[in-house]
Amino acid sequence: MPADSSNVPLYGDPNRSGFWVQNLIPSDSGKSTLLNFTGDQILFICLRDGNAWFEDGHGGSAAIGSSQIIIGASGSGGASLRRNAPTDGVVVGFRRQVIRESLDRHRPALLPALLDLVFSKSPSPPPLTEPLAEHIRGRWIDEFRNPPVSGSAATFWFESKVREFIAVSCFARSEADGEFFCSRQKRLAADRIEMAKAWLEAHFDEPLSLAALAEHVGCSTHYLSRTFSDATGKTISQYLRALRIEKAARLISSGRFNVSEAALEVGYQSLSHFSKAFLKEKGCLPSRYQGN
Repeated sequence: MPADSSNVPLYGDPNRSGFWVQNLIPSDSGKSTLLNFTGDQILFICLRDGNAWFEDGHGGSAAIGSSQIIIGASGSGGASLRRNAPTDGVVVGFRRQVIRESLDRHRPALLPALLDLVFSKSPSPPPLTEPLAEHIRGRWIDEFRNPPVSGSAATFWFESKVREFIAVSCFARSEADGEFFCSRQKRLAADRIEMAKAWLEAHFDEPLSLAALAEHVGCSTHYLSRTFSDATGKTISQYLRALRIEKAARLISSGRFNVSEAALEVGYQSLSHFSKAFLKEKGCLPSRYQGN
């Protein structure tokens, strides 16, 4: 995969500066491109148009689409952004120590997920995907690209602009803002669970791809697995098994399918695996199932 030559530094140096702003302009190549990040950094990837895939170097990954922002971390293993041309947006990056010092006394007001990313001493939590605020999408990206001043004055302008960016991107919403952040997070998580259930319903007879499912709902595999289990009381594999066996039981009860045919119909290639799964879900072997 080619290196990403279509990104242009707007301010600072990702390898030396405390904070920096990187341009993500559409690539002329028409091919997927790769942008690598090194060092211990917190990254805000703001995508106005297009789609990309972020990997944080700790095993965490997430898809990002139009009008979305990913907040992630790079550690000793670095991080990468694979973007499918054309994409349009910016990356705002911070040395972890710099943003820690800036936000330390504001910890109680920070987004819970960001709190973990910035201050955790263990391997970083998975990246967080959020809707991109309209004023960032519509105005700030253009302002980052076309600051109203130049030369030494640009340093002051970018410093104040990035502090403003932190204010709107890092803090939990207050009651006066309308919906509590925790309520909004619960709603977004519930929406993702329902999307995952619908995807499993549509693909129940196919081998389970957790990566494809996570990409479909727009979050990391780790985050999806945890929130799905919390919400349903089952792992994704257990939920899919119950879904398949329920459909197979109906087929057997109809009298139109024998056990082998029902197993194949719901995605089981092995009759022994199907029988074991059926026994766990229904308490009897499929050959003895009488239905309700």
